[in-house]
Amino acid sequence: MKFSVIIPAHDEEQYIGKALETIMEQDRDDFEVIVVDNNSTDKTYDVANEFASGLEISGKLRVPITVMRESQRGTMAACERGRSVARGDIIARLDADCRPDAEWLSKAMALFADDKVVAVSGPYAFYDSSKYFNASKIWQQKYILATLNVVLQWFHVSAITNGGNSMFRAAILQKIGGFDTSISFYGDDTNIARRMAREGKVIFDRDLIMQTSARRFQGGGRIRTQAMYIYHFLKQSFNRDHHEIHHQ
Repeated sequence: MKFSVIIPAHDEEQYIGKALETIMEQDRDDFEVIVVDNNSTDKTYDVANEFASGLEISGKLRVPITVMRESQRGTMAACERGRSVARGDIIARLDADCRPDAEWLSKAMALFADDKVVAVSGPYAFYDSSKYFNASKIWQQKYILATLNVVLQWFHVSAITNGGNSMFRAAILQKIGGFDTSISFYGDDTNIARRMAREGKVIFDRDLIMQTSARRFQGGGRIRTQAMYIYHFLKQSFNRDHHEIHHQ
């Protein structure tokens, strides 16, 4: 195995099927998929398990799919549960509402050709938002976040990753203690990016674009949701007293 794709999922029965369909369209087959049902109250587990049980999908790859459960709520708890059984050299995180293109893993593999690179990420595009919102968010990520990622690492402060579009060298992730399960949601991507940046280079590649849903901005309000992301980004980047885990 080269890649282990971990998908944390809480009440995602409407999205998880499409995420699994699209990950099966990769132009390579050296990966496994691990779906971690995170206390869902709907049919998330059942939908994912259909794929794991060998449901035939015309034209799609047949790669190993593991479906498991994690009772502790939070994306990081689910990701860490998935990591505990992952066999890949690279741990890739994919959200249940994401739809990777066919070259997602191949593009990332090319970036990991540099031994100094420990983590890779890229922008989100939003398949269910307005054209203006989508275009503005892509521009912000390609030019503001990508630049900020370089600056933060230059000053040894932090780094930038988008959680559902991020990949990490498994050995380095193990070295730093894995995902911080004390974090439920907001700030999780910044936390892991900051800790990985201490071990090597974190790339935020403008062309590694991931299609995802804008539902959090729509449900929580764009201004409020953006404010929450910014607040937790700053908290994780600059609060040096934040709890650090060190698994043995």
